[in-house]
Amino acid sequence: MKRECLRRKWLVLTARTPAFLAAALVAVSMAAGVTDIAPAYANSELDRRFALDTIGYLKAWDNMDGLFSEYVASAYREYFSKHSRFVLQDLSKTDVLLSKSKIPYVKLIEDKEILGQLARSMRSESIIRTKVYKEGPRYRFVIDWLHAPGMELLSTETFTVDEPRGGKPFGDGNVKETMHKALDRLIAKIPFIAHVTGRDEGSVTVNIGRMAKVKKGDQMIVVTLDEVKKHPLLGAIVDWRFSQTGKVEVADVDDGMAFCVVVEEDDGRQISRYQKVSRLMPAPPPAPLPLDDNGKKKSENDSEQYKQPSLGFGEGSLLAGIFSRQYSTAADTKGKSGGGFFYGGKATGNLWITRAFFLEAVVAYGFSTYSQSDIATGAETAVSGVTPSLFHWRGNLGYTHFLSGDIFGAKGWIKAGYFSTSYTLPVSNADSLLPVSFSGPILGVGGDLSIRRMFGAMLSFDIGVFSSGSETGTNANAVSSSSTVGLYAGGYWRYQPNIMFKFGMDLMNHTADFANGYSLTHRVIAFGPSAVYYF
Repeated sequence: MKRECLRRKWLVLTARTPAFLAAALVAVSMAAGVTDIAPAYANSELDRRFALDTIGYLKAWDNMDGLFSEYVASAYREYFSKHSRFVLQDLSKTDVLLSKSKIPYVKLIEDKEILGQLARSMRSESIIRTKVYKEGPRYRFVIDWLHAPGMELLSTETFTVDEPRGGKPFGDGNVKETMHKALDRLIAKIPFIAHVTGRDEGSVTVNIGRMAKVKKGDQMIVVTLDEVKKHPLLGAIVDWRFSQTGKVEVADVDDGMAFCVVVEEDDGRQISRYQKVSRLMPAPPPAPLPLDDNGKKKSENDSEQYKQPSLGFGEGSLLAGIFSRQYSTAADTKGKSGGGFFYGGKATGNLWITRAFFLEAVVAYGFSTYSQSDIATGAETAVSGVTPSLFHWRGNLGYTHFLSGDIFGAKGWIKAGYFSTSYTLPVSNADSLLPVSFSGPILGVGGDLSIRRMFGAMLSFDIGVFSSGSETGTNANAVSSSSTVGLYAGGYWRYQPNIMFKFGMDLMNHTADFANGYSLTHRVIAFGPSAVYYF
């Protein structure tokens, strides 16, 4: 009977709508289908049914020819952009179907069956309906939060806004702040603040994070819905009954999600997906500052436990890998090729001028064993006791863009500076060995992908700009052009907030083309650990 009643109502709507709109309404009706709401018996079914992940808002109705529709829409968009708990669904595609119908818009948005069809077609679990009434010098706003597909009333909020005085025009600011506060009250009437989005052994994820002022160490009470009571005449939800399943603690947090560990579970119950968070308990305040020798509290600057990074960091690296060198013609038919095992170290200092801008200095030094052969014959040349060395320094000015607003979170950077790299080799014209150096301006880009703050990956790329090279020694060749490329790729583990360990690959590649038609390539590929200390 209900299905037939809905079908007739839908036909009446399309009959009173222009032809092209009627065709669209019929298409939406056929695509969405019409199904009855099945009662929920099991806790897990209720938890899933009232996930309230997605939310959409209808165009506001008012008795002033749509004066408030854009003000209200702007307030909703801004509000939900700052609330990770909800995914905002765009219902604007339905505005043409609803507002241009011959049935008054205010009646359409009161029709539960039509709104249910709309919610199913837009895949929105809930809908917000707004009505504004001008009553003398005041405007009365009524906001209803409806649960699809039966359009049960989850909560409602009413407030008033005074008309601007002195004949001033009504502006966006008159509505936005008041509506945001009203939405806070509207959503707070639901007795849970978030829900569990995933469970993996002892780990749990929850769909609120830093934007909801959740911090590491906070605890959450997790509950499951036992019963949801609906008023038989008004169709509004009047009571929520739930029971506790356990407690979780926030181990890490980003803007829109909390990563938690299970602290306890009630007997016979298990925390699972879609269960609700009924309460957030802030972490206890930090322990009081220790006392110095005179019995006075130490300042935060005197205690490493409370000292937050504010100046920069220093990094020391050990390097081990391969050094290779090739001096040959363009076709690689003549020349020498060789290499050996490389070992050395690198030190980096990073000084923060501001939160975003920094100065950087890098120094690297290393040695290599060496042997080489003739490219044409493959015969090894009589090079013995040769130990090439590398010395590299670089100074940079850079800018960091923090993607999450957190110093230790995901970020990217660009930097520009000057470098100099020298390869020291013995002077041997017979073996085509000569010291060589490269220098010039250099540009770099990089990024840091933080994973739950403790782990992450780094990647950086550097390229010389108008770099130059020169050989020294007897019969040194004139360099016509040169190039410099650097690459770093690695991962890290943050042992403590101020201490981090890295392991990665460091590549330096320098090439020079000479006026005599030969080219020279020096390449170092090294791997090693690094220790980073923030201060």
